[in-house]
Amino acid sequence: MVLVMFRDWGRPEAPKRSAPQTLPPATASGGGPSGTPSVTVETRSQAAARDWAGVQEQVAQLKGLGKYDEALGVLGRFLSKHRDSYVGPFARNEAAGVLTAKAEALLAAGDVPKALESWRAAAREYAGTEAGDEALLRASEALYERALRQESRGELEAVLSTLDLLTAQFPSSPAAARAVERLPQLRLRLAQAQLTTQPDKGIAHMQAALKAGLPAGEAAATRKALAAALYARAETLLREKKPREALGDLREAAGLDAAYKGRVQLREPEALVGLALQLKSEGRLAEAAAAWKEARERFPFSAWVGRNKEELQPLLEVAPAGKVAETGAARPVEASEAPAAPVAPPPAGMALIPAGEFVMGLSEGRKAEVMRDLRIPPIMAPKWLDPQTPETRLRLRAYYIDRHEVTNEQYKAYIDATKTPPPPSPFWDGRNVKPGAERLPVTHVTWEEAAAYARWAGKRLPTEAEWEKAARGSDGRLFPWGNVFDPKRCVISQLGVRTVEPVDMLPEGHSPYGVADMIGNAQEWTADTFRPYLNSPSSEGWVDDGRKAVRGASFEEMDAVRCLTTWRDGVLPATRSGMIGFRCVKDAE
Repeated sequence: MVLVMFRDWGRPEAPKRSAPQTLPPATASGGGPSGTPSVTVETRSQAAARDWAGVQEQVAQLKGLGKYDEALGVLGRFLSKHRDSYVGPFARNEAAGVLTAKAEALLAAGDVPKALESWRAAAREYAGTEAGDEALLRASEALYERALRQESRGELEAVLSTLDLLTAQFPSSPAAARAVERLPQLRLRLAQAQLTTQPDKGIAHMQAALKAGLPAGEAAATRKALAAALYARAETLLREKKPREALGDLREAAGLDAAYKGRVQLREPEALVGLALQLKSEGRLAEAAAAWKEARERFPFSAWVGRNKEELQPLLEVAPAGKVAETGAARPVEASEAPAAPVAPPPAGMALIPAGEFVMGLSEGRKAEVMRDLRIPPIMAPKWLDPQTPETRLRLRAYYIDRHEVTNEQYKAYIDATKTPPPPSPFWDGRNVKPGAERLPVTHVTWEEAAAYARWAGKRLPTEAEWEKAARGSDGRLFPWGNVFDPKRCVISQLGVRTVEPVDMLPEGHSPYGVADMIGNAQEWTADTFRPYLNSPSSEGWVDDGRKAVRGASFEEMDAVRCLTTWRDGVLPATRSGMIGFRCVKDAE
């Protein structure tokens, strides 16, 4: 058991009062007659010390009652009056201590997101104070202690969730290092408990445990158990007409345990032919041809190949049997599908993204470059960068994209026209936008609400591929402005902002097509469900829980890695967040 001792932040010793200064009363001639009683004049320092003594007592009482916001209000009023006095640093340290105490109370109540927000506010707003500078360290230790308590109650899923959050939010902390050491064994324990009742979760935890590292004996046993589970799941997936997923499980099982190679070869023809048929029905002829070609060449005597030869053989004549990766984005167009007619100028407020190829995602070489330049710890690369791999070259049709995120002003026009409820945003007062907030990105909007607005506007949400091309152009740049991170070109916390700002505030951060705020201000919903790219390392053990892909960093971002044009994340579609907005696209052909 690791014990973490927390100091009582925010109770520094009150400065001692100096003796009051006495001055003689002024007379008409400028002097004071001898023997006249003196008048006490309180200096600014004495006033600050007097007020501070009362504030300390009031704040201590409020903290004891759990009224942290009221305590912060008292300190805020004191600082507005005495910020520049010698007592100011004491008050700032006290405020940071109140925020950390609030965070600990929120964590104890189970509200982890708000607890983290409070710790980050202490670190951000009161940097330079003892309590503020140690806030994030305290946050990481508190999360680790939370995981230990959950483990003592046998709540293994909750333990993993807490430790994963710890390593993602505070990767450089000592607590994260301890968490990383414990995670593989914890995942293995949970996998063994879940394998019979929740096989998908059990498989995912075994894969993660192997990836993180296990002792040799345990690793060998885990590989055999995982191979058996994957093969069983592949048979279920084939019955459910999910050949792509089945093929991945079959091949992984054969790679883990040589004993399964023979059985896998008996099932692979079914999976490959099923995949070719599925892709053909979706109109993705090049990929269908590739799957059919592999099935025919590797398994020429298979009954599956023989039964489907008449239907699938013509694919090799109609479409080239190249490998076109599935990215969850809009279907790439073939060269023969390129537009023949000129594209009309973009509608007002939109930019034209011309038809053509672009690079989506990260290659292994580019991934290594990002790790080096952004100083990403190798242990975090699978979590942060694997979902962005592999690199794929796609060709998209021309389309238009909003030059900036949908604003509160634009969203009000929509709710007025459709009688839709307004978003629960602090920048709204009922159905009206608060003065000065008209040009801020609309936030606190769910995925379905964003999609409904887009339909009303005669547009749609962008696919991940469309969003990424608009952000990075055709030259594969890592940021909209180039390949070197510059926090002054995007609305993020490093710029000193604490909330969303008016759209298009930083023209120097535009993408190659003149699109604003692709990084920073608000993250943005896309049309796609968040899934791993084809052949991505992150597809191992993937469980689809219906999250939607979001792109771009928000105003609260502090890490350069999340400002990459390739960065992607998944958020449940019913989420309302002050950090998530959206923009729309429209077909140009």
